[in-house]
Parts: sequence; structure tokens; C-alpha cells
Amino acid sequence: MASERRYIGELLAASGAFVGDHDDLVECLEQSAVGIHVVDRTGAIVWVNPALCAALGRDPDDCVGRHAAELHVDPDVFTDIWSRLGKGERVRGRRARLRELAVRRVLAGEVVRELEAHVRRDDGALFAVTVTACPVHDPTGEVSAISVILHDVTELKDIEQALRLSESRFRSLVEATAQIVWSTDPEGAAFEDSASWRAFTGLTFEETRGSGWLAAVHPEDRGRVRETWRRICSGRVPGTMEYRLRRADGTYADTEVRAVPMLGQDGEVREWVGVCVDVSDKRRVAEQREALVADLRRAMHYQEMFMAVLGHDLRSPLSAILMATSLGLRRCPDERLRRVLQQIASSGQRMLRMIEQLLDVTRIRAAGGLEIRPTHADLAAICRTIIDEQQQANPEARIVLDVRGETRGTWDVDRLSQMASNLIGNAIQHAEGAPVATAQVDGRDPAVVRFVVHNRGVIAPEMLGAIFDPFQRAAKGGAKTAGLGLGLYITEQIALAHGGSVAVESTRTGGTYFRVELPRHPEPATLSPPGARDQDGVPLLRGDVVG
Repeated sequence: MASERRYIGELLAASGAFVGDHDDLVECLEQSAVGIHVVDRTGAIVWVNPALCAALGRDPDDCVGRHAAELHVDPDVFTDIWSRLGKGERVRGRRARLRELAVRRVLAGEVVRELEAHVRRDDGALFAVTVTACPVHDPTGEVSAISVILHDVTELKDIEQALRLSESRFRSLVEATAQIVWSTDPEGAAFEDSASWRAFTGLTFEETRGSGWLAAVHPEDRGRVRETWRRICSGRVPGTMEYRLRRADGTYADTEVRAVPMLGQDGEVREWVGVCVDVSDKRRVAEQREALVADLRRAMHYQEMFMAVLGHDLRSPLSAILMATSLGLRRCPDERLRRVLQQIASSGQRMLRMIEQLLDVTRIRAAGGLEIRPTHADLAAICRTIIDEQQQANPEARIVLDVRGETRGTWDVDRLSQMASNLIGNAIQHAEGAPVATAQVDGRDPAVVRFVVHNRGVIAPEMLGAIFDPFQRAAKGGAKTAGLGLGLYITEQIALAHGGSVAVESTRTGGTYFRVELPRHPEPATLSPPGARDQDGVPLLRGDVVG
């Protein structure tokens, strides 16, 4: 090894490339982090430094004396090159000729830089290198050897491959998407071709280059877009625009545009990358939805007007019928005729309740809730009155009232009477077996009064979620379901109008419970006023929190 070091030192010194101590020169080469080896004119390795030995996984003694071709992926090709060089012959094949040309250039005294190649390790693995070859001259000026420097660029090649793969994926994604992807220089001028832009607008790259892309923008939007784009490019943050973009067929599409700056390490914008999204279908659907909603609102408004007019017009003649029936009952002694008049009066009262319910629904829909007129009231007293009325109408019914604590508060007496009548009447009407129901008024909570009605009937589980919707009935078929199915809907609205709530639970073993909670003294400020509507124009129901 000492003789090899002395030989290399003398060889390089003789070339005039280094002036000084030969040992210092060799020491410098041996300490280099890159792989270096020296070959003679026949291609035999005469010296290697430790860095190359480590990269190859070989000992220095195992490298010196070998032909340099053995390090390469195609050793036969390089062996053939060196053999033919000695005979003055040419090799065949494009790649082999390029390698032969590089060797000839070095032997002619030229430095060859940054050639790409692959070198084989002792275990058979390959790694990528760049090769720099320098001629070493003897004292006569002839090239006597070649100094070869190998830079391991495997990691760099892996990064380049990953970047190429990422770029390929991005391009595939762009081609697969319906969006238009583009890029511009830092000043906002188009400088790169975009296949998606060409396909959508029909403009060629030459027509798009610079600010030519503005030709595809609707003339009415062009000035605004030009100014907005100038303002976006003057900053370093993403920007958005909306404009009409001309398709290749001459029609225009509504587009939403987003541009993002690509910053360099110095923080300056290197380019802008953006995307145009065709939202024409989306806006068309939105416009159709708005039109349908407007039509629906008009239809609901006309329906509400019709119900209000119908209810008003029916109530007047019905009131006259009920008054005449009442007068007939007081004066008619004939029992058979009285039974007919009583049936007319009962049917008339039922019809009057239906009309009142329809009018209540109209008020709720039109005004956003029921108007209430709170006054001092006693819920227990209201329930007693309603129970008396129910038992007069249903002599066979048995209704038990349980009163606990203080049951007075501030409520609308008429509306609470309507709510109690609906719940207690339903409990009697839908009870299984004997018409038995219980009502409890619990005022032990100083802030809330609770009203619970219970019977042994059962509501089908699939109906519980919609039981408070209008025109829903707790049972199906039979005389027990006579009515419009508005009672529970109105009951809930009455509870909401007082800032309270109503809930239902029904099981086969426990029967059905309707539970009402009423603030003892409702706070009007927390309730939406009648007539209030949300941002979409939908009426707010009484009980919706507004603040």
C-alpha cells in the first residue's frame, strides 16, 4: 500500500497538477469524502481511496489490479471498449459509442464531467453515480493515467423519481377532473400550456399566453376580473374570483376561481397556480330550488288564505244553526225531535271545533305562532272545569284529577283550557277498555308547573316521532279517530307559546303519558314574536329562541 501511495504521488506530481510534498497530496485524496480511483491506459485500477472502497464494500487490495469495467453495470461493454481502443477499433451500439467517446476524450487530454452511470457493489446492489474523469500526464505530456471521481447520487435520483411520480399523479388527476387547472408567472401572465384550459375554452396556448386568457372572459366581467387579478397578484395570499368563462362552443359558464401563490425559499412568489370550477349546474339547481321554494310559499299562502276565508265563512252560518238548535231544544217538548236536535247540536259543535282548529293552524303558519294573552290563572281550576265538561259529554267516562302544590301562574286561560281539553279528551277517546284517564297538576316546583295526562291506551311506536305534526292521528280507522288530527299540533303550539314544552311516551305495559311543562311566569323576551321569520322567510314558531 505504501508503494501504491508513493506511485500515485509521483504520478500526480509528474503531471504538474500539484506542487509540494507527495505524501500531503495522497493524504488529501485519501481523506476525501467522495470516491476516487486512478486507472492506467489499459483501464486497470492502480489506486483507490477509502471512500470508494466503503461505497463498493470492498478492501483496497481487492480493488487494485482489477479492471475498472468490473465496477460497472455492463462490465462486458466496458471491457470491449478498452479492448477495441487498444486495437483502434470502434464499438457498436449507441450507448456503447457514447461511453467509448468519453474514454477517448479523456485519453486525448480532455476533462469529462458529470457523466451518469451505475456502479455495482460487492453484494451486487447498484447505486447511481456521476463520473468526472481527469487525464494524468507524464513528464512528456502524454496521458499516462486517468483520475476518476465518483459522486454517489442515489438519494438524489430517488428524490427525482419521487418528484416525477408526484408530477405524474398530479397531471393524471388534472386530466381526470372536470376542473380547469392553470399557472402564471409572478406578475399573473400565463406562461405554461394547460390542456384543460384549451379543451374548455378552445383557445390555443399562443392565444392564452400573457394576458390573452382574458379574451375567454365575458366582456361584461373582463374589466372587473383584470383589476381583481392585478390586486391578487400584488399580494402573497390566495385569492378568489367569480366570472363567466366562454366555452369552446361559444356559450358561457359560471365559474369560481381560486389562485394560490407558490413561494420560493426567499418568500417571493415564483408562480401562481389556480383552478376554475364550472358551477353552472350548481347555480342552476340553486335557482330552481329558490323558484320551487317561492312557488311553495305562494301555494302555502294561498292555502292559508283559503282556510281562513273558509273558516270565517263557515262559522257564521254554523253559528246560526247552533243558535236555532239551542232555541229548539229549549222550546220543543217532543222527545224524538229533541234527540234529532241534540244530534245536530253535537255534530255542529264538532264542526265548530274543526273550524277553530283550522283557523288556529292558519294563525300559526301566517303569524309564526299563537298569540297569547297571559293573565293570572289557576291550572288546577282550569282542569276541573274541563273534566266537568268531558264527563257531561261522556257520562260513562271516569277522570281522576291529582293536584299537588301551588298551581297558579301567568297564562292564557282560553289557550290552556283548549290544551287541557285536547289532552283529556284524547285520553278518554283513545283509552283501551273502559274510558278511564288521570290528570295530574304538579306545582311543587316554584318555577315550573307540570301537567300530566295518562291513560291505558298505546300509540304505535312508528307514530310517536310525528304525533305532534299537523293532520296526524294517534290511532287509525274507526270512529275514535274522527277529526282533522290537529289537536296535538295545536297543543304543542300552545305550550311553545308559553315558553314550555310537551312530550309523549307510550308503552304496552305503562300506557300513554303526555307531559306538559309550563314556566310559571313566561318571559316574553325569550320568545319569537308573532309574524317573525327566519333568514329564508320561514315563519318562526312561538317558542323559538331569538336571543
